Amino acid sequence: MTTHFVEMCEYGIVHAQCRCPSKDKTVHTIKCNVPEAHLEKALETPPPTEKAPDDMIGHGDIENRFTYHPPSDERAVKHIMIREHGKALAHYLDENVPAGREKELAIQRIEEAVMWANAGLARSPE
Repeated sequence: MTTHFVEMCEYGIVHAQCRCPSKDKTVHTIKCNVPEAHLEKALETPPPTEKAPDDMIGHGDIENRFTYHPPSDERAVKHIMIREHGKALAHYLDENVPAGREKELAIQRIEEAVMWANAGLARSPE
């Protein structure tokens, strides 16, 4: 069975994919059906945004993301607890999951989750 996927992006460019019924599941991708000159012009123009103003990244959000947020004593304990729980789960997986790509990815994702949890904690108002 051939699967077709067609989507119009925010620039009005049609992107399409077709998954052939061959053994290797070949995917053919058509990046756009717009002439090169029109494509360059479309890519120069930012896509229209329909986000609400509070969903958009602004100066204050950038400042908050890249500013050091020293933790209060109460928050420092929460940061430590997040790291310790992440470490405990990583040790559990290390002891119980066979070595391989999946184990490496799982431990990396725990590390990422700890990082984002601590960033969320640090960046939010007390």
